[in-house]
Amino acid sequence: MFWSVLFFTAIGLTALAYIEGHLTCGFASYRVKYSGNIGNRGRGGTFGPKTVYLRRGQAFVVSYEVEITRGSLHFRVERGWYGINDGSIGAHTVRASGSGHFSAPIPADGWYRLSIHAHSDGAGCDLDYTATWSGQSAP
Repeated sequence: MFWSVLFFTAIGLTALAYIEGHLTCGFASYRVKYSGNIGNRGRGGTFGPKTVYLRRGQAFVVSYEVEITRGSLHFRVERGWYGINDGSIGAHTVRASGSGHFSAPIPADGWYRLSIHAHSDGAGCDLDYTATWSGQSAP
């Protein structure tokens, strides 16, 4: 009995920490390379949800490291659930190699989604990126 109570307490506390934004929500690492404006050859993967429930006063924080030969990398945080977009609350574009982070303040309780897209500069796209994201409490 004690172990089952401990197990479910641990699961509940982990879920609460995740919901309150104290744990990293996700990770993505991709290699994107294509010529011109058509086609997309990307290799890599994503772990964790890109849509999370956050509360007003928190921030959706994205940290990244990118190596760009051609093109750019765009991050956008939108309010809404899968397939439903209630508008962008924050966006960031990376045009040069390096690392950094950006933060989008959460205006109201609700579901928020991160989108990450590589864009061509007209001559194609050639970049590698790694990104992590989470909801964090306001300082």
